[in-house]
Amino acid sequence: MRRFKISTAILLSVLVVSAIAFSTTASAEEVEAVKVITHFDEEKGLVSNNIFGLMAEASGKGWGLFIASVGGLHVYVDDVFLSIFQGRAAVVLNADYSTTEEGDPTETLWTYAAGEKLEDNLLYRVSSESGLWTAERLTSPREEVTALSARHRTLYIGTDSSLYYIEESELKGALNVEYRKILTGVSINTVVSMGDGTLALGMREEGSGASGLKIIGGEISGVTGWVDRLSGVDVTALLTTEDGLLIGTESSGIYLLGEGGEVRNITTSSPTGKINEILLDNGRLCVAADGGLFVGDLTTLTRCGLTGFDGSVTALAPGPGSLFWVGTKSNGLYLVEYLGAKK
Repeated sequence: MRRFKISTAILLSVLVVSAIAFSTTASAEEVEAVKVITHFDEEKGLVSNNIFGLMAEASGKGWGLFIASVGGLHVYVDDVFLSIFQGRAAVVLNADYSTTEEGDPTETLWTYAAGEKLEDNLLYRVSSESGLWTAERLTSPREEVTALSARHRTLYIGTDSSLYYIEESELKGALNVEYRKILTGVSINTVVSMGDGTLALGMREEGSGASGLKIIGGEISGVTGWVDRLSGVDVTALLTTEDGLLIGTESSGIYLLGEGGEVRNITTSSPTGKINEILLDNGRLCVAADGGLFVGDLTTLTRCGLTGFDGSVTALAPGPGSLFWVGTKSNGLYLVEYLGAKK
């Protein structure tokens, strides 16, 4: 685990600057704060300030961080940024975490990268052997890919008009891949696989115009099919937890689908705007939204100020210890510590 050391003088300076920035940029509802430990932007080695996705290296392997951005896919490890691929914007990122037969942690990353034209877009399968990360290029469905979810070596691909899947065992190094359709005539915003064939989908049907959260292939919290409570709501982010399914939306905040199919709204201190990603780490709920960074628990979320930045937060990932990573739309990458409620 990488250790971060800050001298007393630097720490005092950071706290003073943070307090000034917080008091001048935060709204009246912001009563909690995070401390910026590290900030990277293009002037500090980051390839692009516009980040689409973050993924932490598998637990037990180290503290590498995968960064999908306008500049491609890179990994931050041992205090340097290494390129996995460039030339295409890595716009969707997902990982399949598992273990080897020997019990060692492993993961496969899946990234959708956009070229200048739709026919130039590619799907990348990124894997590691002997510590070296390599990216295998695959042709993507000839539709705009909007969501990926990988589990148990099966990858589900949501697009602006269909839902597909592929089995990793069938790839065998081939560039051209046969994607199998599950649904057509649907626009997928987000998908999460439960690993048993059950899928939760944030989607819209083109024919009927129905939209919301739909569960297929099984049930979640005793629910299958459309979730009535979320009818007409555009679902943009999903996360499975021991307490149920967390649901982020375009403009209606965040919900928890719990036992017995109960859907409960999680209170937020101010409007979230579109929710881009949800992270539950160390018992703390973090939400990346167009309205900023929100932190709290399964009951209440409070908007947190980031020193010098008050824009859209796009991505989250766990960091060393109790720290976590925050990706933004225009201001690069932060490693932060949650300070809790201000006294």
